[in-house]
Amino acid sequence: LFGAKIDGQIECSGGQFDGLGEYALNAQDVMAKGIVALNNGFHANGAVFLSGARIGGLNCSGGRFKGVIGNALIAQDLETTGNLLLNNGFHAIGGVNLGRARVDGQLVCDGGQFEFVNGYALDAHMLQVGTLIWKNVRVVSGSVALNSAHCANLVDDLESWPDGGRLFLDGFTYDRISASFTDASRRLTWLRRGDSWQGIFFPQPYMQLAKVLGEMGHDADRRKVLVAKEWRMRSESRRRALIGQDGARLPWRRFVTAKLTNSWTKIGAVVLGGLLGFGYLPQRTFGWAAAIIFAATIWFWLAWQVGDMAPNSDIILISDAWQELAKGQHPGAEWSKVIGRDYETYSALGYSLDLFIPLVDLGQQAAWAPSTDRSIIGKIGYYLRWFIELSGWIITALGAAAVTGIIRRE
Repeated sequence: LFGAKIDGQIECSGGQFDGLGEYALNAQDVMAKGIVALNNGFHANGAVFLSGARIGGLNCSGGRFKGVIGNALIAQDLETTGNLLLNNGFHAIGGVNLGRARVDGQLVCDGGQFEFVNGYALDAHMLQVGTLIWKNVRVVSGSVALNSAHCANLVDDLESWPDGGRLFLDGFTYDRISASFTDASRRLTWLRRGDSWQGIFFPQPYMQLAKVLGEMGHDADRRKVLVAKEWRMRSESRRRALIGQDGARLPWRRFVTAKLTNSWTKIGAVVLGGLLGFGYLPQRTFGWAAAIIFAATIWFWLAWQVGDMAPNSDIILISDAWQELAKGQHPGAEWSKVIGRDYETYSALGYSLDLFIPLVDLGQQAAWAPSTDRSIIGKIGYYLRWFIELSGWIITALGAAAVTGIIRRE
């Protein structure tokens, strides 16, 4: 049927085609106003060639296509105004090539099975389709390539996408996810299956998913995707730093230098990622601040209870009254009750806030300090102050920068 022009449809339902050579059916550049039906038990032992065809639709439901040499169904540059059905028992042993095809309707693969050892089970690069339905699909062997493809609606399930580096999603775009999962957890699993190809990482699938989730109103999931992209990019950058341009291992001196550099960049990633979500989750700083202040409050409350907090005044510490009280179990509490009732009243929460919040003086830090000569709680509290103060400077500075937009990633 090479180059044939047909006013109606091409009906081969239930037919069996055995190719003497590479092709079982050659319909390259065929033009048919109706559909091409290769369904309901259709069986081709050899490639079916539909490259460049201009048809009203292609129905391969329940058909079995077996490539003798390689591809089983070749429909690159195909144009159809209707649907392309590879569903309900469709089975291809050999590659299905839909590269640069244009399907105005739906590409339905629900219930289809693809297998091609060491090849593209489905090559759909630069495919243009209205709706892609990819559910209940089995990719027994081979890869699925959707690089630079586009669909208006994506309908899929996670289990149908192949893993093990057999999915290529770079450049794949879609306008909406319809009747499918949109939670970040499963979508990130999907992306991890297809974000790399031949050892090269591509961030575009993450940006595309984040864009669509944002437009659909799933803002929390969108942010999780963007944070995951940043983690993935930094991990990949550190991996590449340890490999030479030719893929060989670096000389040991350059390798050691790269490892040290990677250590610093990893620390920076942990700080920015953990505290701010790389700028996509600035609200995290409030959670970290609250957690540190809460933990510090508990610790310095215990320090007060065991008598490890003392007035931060040389005059008081060398006074006879304090020296006498210092012999007891809780000198700070006893001194506050009897002698120091007009002194700054101790507050564990106030003391923690005074340590954590920079450039704000609540009077607690100036009035009280943990003692290192009594119990382990006071000794730890003495050094804990430095950590809390440093954390306060870092967290408040990063939080302010994120909230005011200096490092916001929106």
